[in-house]
Amino acid sequence: MNRFNYKILPLIILLLVFFASYSAIAIVNHQRFLTFGLDLGYFDETVWKISQNKFPYSGVGCIWLLEDHFQPLLYLIAPLYHLYNSAGVLLIIQAFMMTLTGLPLYFISRKMSGSVFFSLSIVFAYLIFIGTQFSILNEFHQITLAPFFIALFYWGIESRKKLALFSGLIPLFFIKEDLALTIAAMGLGLFFRKKIRVFGSGLFVLGTAFFFLLIYLILPSISFKGIYSHFDFGTIGQTPPEIIVNLVTHPWQILQIFIDSPLKLRTVFISVFTFAFLPFLAPVYLLIPLMADFAMRFIYYGPQTTKWVLVNHHASVSAVFLALSSVAGAVRLRTMLGKSANLYIALASALIFTSLTADFILRAPLHSLVKPQFYQQEKWIADNRKIISKVPPQASVAAQNNLLPHLTHRDRVYRLPYGLNSEYIVMDLNDGPNKYAPLTFAQMQILFKELTGNGRYSVAERAGESYLLKRNYKTDIATGIYYGNRNYCYYSWEEF
Repeated sequence: MNRFNYKILPLIILLLVFFASYSAIAIVNHQRFLTFGLDLGYFDETVWKISQNKFPYSGVGCIWLLEDHFQPLLYLIAPLYHLYNSAGVLLIIQAFMMTLTGLPLYFISRKMSGSVFFSLSIVFAYLIFIGTQFSILNEFHQITLAPFFIALFYWGIESRKKLALFSGLIPLFFIKEDLALTIAAMGLGLFFRKKIRVFGSGLFVLGTAFFFLLIYLILPSISFKGIYSHFDFGTIGQTPPEIIVNLVTHPWQILQIFIDSPLKLRTVFISVFTFAFLPFLAPVYLLIPLMADFAMRFIYYGPQTTKWVLVNHHASVSAVFLALSSVAGAVRLRTMLGKSANLYIALASALIFTSLTADFILRAPLHSLVKPQFYQQEKWIADNRKIISKVPPQASVAAQNNLLPHLTHRDRVYRLPYGLNSEYIVMDLNDGPNKYAPLTFAQMQILFKELTGNGRYSVAERAGESYLLKRNYKTDIATGIYYGNRNYCYYSWEEF
């Protein structure tokens, strides 16, 4: 019998502590109605429907799962709903996969540096990086499944283990379509690494070809609308061909998209500072996919400038490339300085210092654990739970943004102001951030008065300012002010 390797015990403890912390914060936020219809409600509704052998069309997102993005890997998560029938499944899976990324990162670092302390510091910096924290604690997004497989792929490269390499590579094709471009960038980077250039070239071609196949053929062919819905790349072109032409004719634009906003510069600085500036020393085979990921985020021109910053899931892929680049950068620095015996100790200490400093200055989400208000259960929370418990499980329902993830395990559920012929409507008229998106608090108050004032809905239950409205009769919702507005929805079963 093989004896347990106690050298990895600190790593296991580190991963368990962060996994438990992130899971606790995610679940408590959900219980406090701080998660939203977009995006958690949308993913929960569609993946739950898969678990029930139902077509994964989302009334919340007004789109079906594979029409939105090429994300078939989510089908593998669906069986977990038979163990835990809650949106919490997605939150826990997200925390688990992002945290588990530390395992291959550690083994890569051990392989390349030989230092246990430095390898633990790399994992620590990755786990506490504000981009990692917000990736885990900002709803649920399929892209957060990618960092583990990226790290596993590079572990396969470093250890020359084909099973690890392909176990990391293949799932990346089935998480989200733009990861095909990440794969292409990884291949382009490997072209500059000796003994693997042919493989890198093939990977670049395969990733590029698969991306264009997805957005121009596969996704439009399975879409109800017959188009790919995400041609919004940005400042140097709306479509990939436009971007390619503009970059060939005006190559300086690739630099411009990194420096045309203080938000972007701040993102790059915080990212490299957290990792003690080691990514700057990384070899080109890792710098290429790292810079490509930043470029794919920065090329977007708005209005959601959240793609440029570190407070959402868009930083999840950057996080793992920053960690990988830091390992390679440290090894390169040690070679340059003559293989100093104490260099890795110094670099590990620097990593711990810079990552903790960034976390402290930015007051990252982990700080929630020491805030008393995080554990308080205000009356409005109890009122919402009471009202939600009164909704019949098979009834169609429309609800505001922050209540939706608690109602999505049903065939027909909608985000207000759509679904206005639903059997029930759930509202909470206690104001708060993002509660009513895409409406404002004032617009939701007006909607409430209209629905109840004309007798179309009556108040079936009330608890404080939380309301359960029951439909009295249907109307032609096509006459409503929100009908047909692409900012809200384009289709509803409640039309019939």
